[in-house]
Amino acid sequence: MCAIEPQPLRRRFAFTILEMLVAMGVGSLVLALVVPLALYAGKSLTGMANYVELNTGGVNTLDRLTYDIRQAVSLTSFATNRIVMDSGTNGTLTLEFTNSTLVRVLGTQTNTLLTGVDYGEFFMFQRTTISNSYSQYVATNVSDAKLIEVKWTCSRTIAGSKVNTESGQTARIVIRKN
Repeated sequence: MCAIEPQPLRRRFAFTILEMLVAMGVGSLVLALVVPLALYAGKSLTGMANYVELNTGGVNTLDRLTYDIRQAVSLTSFATNRIVMDSGTNGTLTLEFTNSTLVRVLGTQTNTLLTGVDYGEFFMFQRTTISNSYSQYVATNVSDAKLIEVKWTCSRTIAGSKVNTESGQTARIVIRKN
C-alpha cells in the first residue's frame, strides 16, 4: 500500500487585521480632508449663484425704474418708502417698498420688481446742483422734485445664514418730462 502524501494547502490571499486597520485609517483621513472641502465648495458655488441672481434682479429693476421715472410727467406724492407719479397717458404710477418687496403699480397692473428687500428708500431732489459739487438740493415739496434717488439692499438665506448682495443699489434718476 502506498501512502498518499497530503497536498500542500493553497495559500489564500486576504487582508490581515493590521492591513485592514491601516487601510481604514488612511481612508478615514482622506474622507476627513475631502468632505469639508466639498462642503465649502458647495456653499461657495451656492453663494455665487445667489449673488448673480440678486445682482441680475437688481440691474433689471433699476432699468425698469429708470425708464418709468424718466418718462413720468411729475411726482404727485412722496414718502420715503412710496412715490406716486403722473405717468402721462398711462395714468398713475406707484412704486412702493413694502413687506420686503418693491412693488410697481401702473393703473390696474401690479408687478413685484424685487423680493428679499432688507432696506429700501426714496429721496427727492431739485435739479439744481450745489455749487462746487455734484450733489443737488433736497426738494422740500413734490412740485420742486425733479430728481428721484432710490436705494435698496437685498439678501437671502443660504445654509442658515443671511448673505447680502453687494452693499446695495443706488441711483439718482431725473424726471425728464418735467
